[in-house]
Amino acid sequence: MRVLTVMDQALNSTWTGIYVRVLACVLAYGALVHVGNIAGWSGRPWMETPVLWRVMDVVLLIFNTIVGIGLWLRTPWAVIVFVFGIVLLQLIPYTVFRH
Repeated sequence: MRVLTVMDQALNSTWTGIYVRVLACVLAYGALVHVGNIAGWSGRPWMETPVLWRVMDVVLLIFNTIVGIGLWLRTPWAVIVFVFGIVLLQLIPYTVFRH
């Protein structure tokens, strides 16, 4: 619990608060990109994309939306979920499973 208390104090500082709000805006943009993909605005019909891409569009849309809202509200759990999400949804798939 001490870690969450320290994180809460950090999130309420001016510069850290600005930084997580900028991250929240980046995540909101990412969510809009996934909405665009699902709506077929990316130039390719969504149902013609591979199943894995469609699944990841939905998963990342949910992730970006929830974590973006959490970061905007400056909640400590959002920082933890953000770090784990980056590792699990970006780092590992694009390095270990890049084929």
